Amino acid sequence: MTQELNITNFVQTLRRRWLLIALVLLATVGATFVYSLLRPPTYQARAVLRVRVPQFQWNIDPAVQRIIDTKRDWRREFMLLGQTKTVAERAVAGLNLTVDKNLLARVTLRAESTDSILLDAAGPTAEDAAQLANAWADALQKTVAEQYGVDLMYQEVTGLGKEFKTRLDSNQQALEAFKAETGQGVGSSTTIEAAGLEPDQKELNAKAALQADYQVALDAVNRLLSQIDEAQNGQRPPTAIAWEMLTNDILQARVALQAARPAYTDLAAWKTFLQGEATTLQESVTWFNSDVLKLQAKLASEDSRLYWLTQQRNLAADPYLAVQRQLHEIEYQTPIDPLAVEIQERAAAEMASRSWSVLLRIVIAGAAGLIAGVWLALLWDFVFERRPQAVSAHAAR
Repeated sequence: MTQELNITNFVQTLRRRWLLIALVLLATVGATFVYSLLRPPTYQARAVLRVRVPQFQWNIDPAVQRIIDTKRDWRREFMLLGQTKTVAERAVAGLNLTVDKNLLARVTLRAESTDSILLDAAGPTAEDAAQLANAWADALQKTVAEQYGVDLMYQEVTGLGKEFKTRLDSNQQALEAFKAETGQGVGSSTTIEAAGLEPDQKELNAKAALQADYQVALDAVNRLLSQIDEAQNGQRPPTAIAWEMLTNDILQARVALQAARPAYTDLAAWKTFLQGEATTLQESVTWFNSDVLKLQAKLASEDSRLYWLTQQRNLAADPYLAVQRQLHEIEYQTPIDPLAVEIQERAAAEMASRSWSVLLRIVIAGAAGLIAGVWLALLWDFVFERRPQAVSAHAAR
């Protein structure tokens, strides 16, 4: 019952406000008709462009990939270039047009397939649209040739190569300076030691050899002391003591052995004498061992620094060599397969307009006007009639 009342009220409102609905409908249709007469039809023409990119055959080391971009999206870059005022001013030079937002809005570029660009231009006539599309395509083609030609690309890569060469030279100088300072690296251009060894390595070898000699002398003295103890305990004949071990070079060089030595039969005197020698020799072995350990640590640190500097030099050399390879590619392959924008299909004048027909516009405007008129009628009925009555009834209560 309530639904029937709502529909009845709706129909009654439309009957009472038919004049308002008709006025809104006529106003909408009339405005659309006048707009259609004043606004000329729009035509659209399309030119097809092809982006031609050199197909380099060499592979770049992944370590250099982040520096030299071989996957550069040239098509997107040229599409952005085609929407700039630089190309627009060049395109309209002979068309008697002004470069403004409206003109830039009349030309659109979008990608198709993998290497094609669709250039669409709109105009008041089919001939104007085709003329603008072709002029724009020619302007983009010439601008790309000027801004992305072989010479400019070569200059850009050459500049990059100079930057990498500077970095390489800096790392090479740091490496050579470290070699000159420490003597690291056999055959260094600034430091060439005898026998082809670095100074620290020579010192280490010498002290390690002396440590070994003193250790042999210490071992000889300890063995003599053991044999003397055995002889004193009756476990070895005194004549079986290996006194020939005293001919050790270190023991012979000792000043103490140059003085008057006890008779070989005086075992107690020899034991006292050799115990003093053992203490002295042990101190020498300990000192040489400490010095050897320090030199080994120093050499390990220098080797680590030398490795790091060499690695940095090599890392700087990789991109420089990659740039040199790319320069060779540009020299030999680019003239055969240049970077360019080619006009694959020129725009032709189409006879059909891309604008909506007057009849279609009037039909759409009529539907919109009818909906707007009904909505206004309902709003008018609610605001100026039902709402005051509801307020009065509420106040009477």
